[in-house]
Amino acid sequence: MDETICGEIELVENVLQAEDFVRLRIEAGFVEIPVEHARKALRNGLVNVSALYRGELVGMGRLVGDGAMYWYLQEIIVLPRFRQKGIGTMIVGHLVDYAKAHSVTGKFTTIGGVSATGAGEIITGSLVNAKAVAEYIFERQPEIVSLVCMGNGGVRPAAEDVLCAAYIKSILEGTDFIDLQDRVNGLRDNGGQHFFDRSRQDVFPEEDFWLCTRYDQFPFVIQIGRDRYGYITNRIYAS
Repeated sequence: MDETICGEIELVENVLQAEDFVRLRIEAGFVEIPVEHARKALRNGLVNVSALYRGELVGMGRLVGDGAMYWYLQEIIVLPRFRQKGIGTMIVGHLVDYAKAHSVTGKFTTIGGVSATGAGEIITGSLVNAKAVAEYIFERQPEIVSLVCMGNGGVRPAAEDVLCAAYIKSILEGTDFIDLQDRVNGLRDNGGQHFFDRSRQDVFPEEDFWLCTRYDQFPFVIQIGRDRYGYITNRIYAS
């Protein structure tokens, strides 16, 4: 973290303008969206935060969700020349504190398909390699870890992803995860019903449910990277 720059960063809630929203998205490599879409997105979000450096807008972040139980980090963006200075961490921390303060359950779920922009590393995880994910994170010792539950297309929460994130979190924190198998079995009636619909077995065979929910089966993680052709995946074994 660049303490010199971070000391001059001001985080301000709900002042982000639609035009600036579009501009930051473009500079971060996102597809351009119409200004009227950006305006509606800002209006319908729970809160947005702007990072200002000497009055210049250099970063932003948003929270969307139901405002009670589910809080989704969305579009955590820092301008390229200001990255790797701790500004993204400040934005995330501010939004996380907001969610904690306003959550009716005292807990929150983080979901967002684009919240990883500017992340030092992105890896995927699921129940089948949850322990390997935790071990890999231990090996890397990152300063900040974000567990992003992608859910159904990054739009709706999925019980399987929330359970997976909670399990990984428990390993990282060294706490016991009680009744994991019972909670896995409970997914059958909490998001997995279509796998047991006899009329849909050609699309959602029952066997897939059991294959996807057998936890800690594989000792590797899948890292997401990029080359000159686009996104690539790398298999990395946890030691």
